[in-house]
Amino acid sequence: MPAASRRLEGRRALITGAATGIGAAIAERFAAEGAKVLVTARSEEAGRAVCARINDGSGQAAFFPLDVCEEAQGQAAVAACVEMLGGIDALVTSAGVGAHPEQAPSPRAVCDATLEQFGHVLDVNLTGTFIAAREAARSMVATGTAGTMVFVSSVAAKRPTGGAYAVSKAGVWMLARCLAEELGPHGIRVNAVGPGFVRTRLLEERALRSVDPEGDHDLAEAWLAARAAALPLRRLGTTDDVASAAVFLTSAESAYLTGSILHPDGGLVSSTAGG
Repeated sequence: MPAASRRLEGRRALITGAATGIGAAIAERFAAEGAKVLVTARSEEAGRAVCARINDGSGQAAFFPLDVCEEAQGQAAVAACVEMLGGIDALVTSAGVGAHPEQAPSPRAVCDATLEQFGHVLDVNLTGTFIAAREAARSMVATGTAGTMVFVSSVAAKRPTGGAYAVSKAGVWMLARCLAEELGPHGIRVNAVGPGFVRTRLLEERALRSVDPEGDHDLAEAWLAARAAALPLRRLGTTDDVASAAVFLTSAESAYLTGSILHPDGGLVSSTAGG
């Protein structure tokens, strides 16, 4: 983790999907940068473990259970942030899924999907982002808070691969742009990050599914190495790479950025998806 410079001192941040992977890294970086953090996730055990690491490191964090697909829970999470942290002036939506757990990998990811499988991905990735953002926006506008939102999109927003996942992440990016237009007059900035290949458990599972459903880890590592070798920077991303981008988009350093998407992707979009 890069050295913290307290760029988010006094901010009150709600982070979805913060129990593992990118979301957990963002929660921990925000706390290190001075923010009070509400960690939200479906897994209470994992979410509380993130809070314990933050609080043990002299940061401030609390946990609130959240299924982002449930409107009432999204409303309750924002209300809890206001009650527990004293308000909300930063939102990061990191909760997401790559595919329905019962959909097998296929080059026909759209045509081979059932309605339930396609809808599941949109519900979590896009509708879940909408619910959290709408509720946070309502709170910020009502209190006159010039807050920030960062949505975790993906390079898939610009690369038509992955079926419902790419569709959902393109929708997340467009949602950020629509909200930037609506909320700009209130001083609220909305941006997105679009990571590429980031070394997380989900990417490792994708590698296994892609090369050997039986679980040959050597083949999976070769798959990952090939992706890294094709990138201009010749390495996979880390969760800290994405957390750094989220900190920047939340801090005053990005005060004139809204409606943008920033790609911590090692050059993937630049080289393969038109920039």
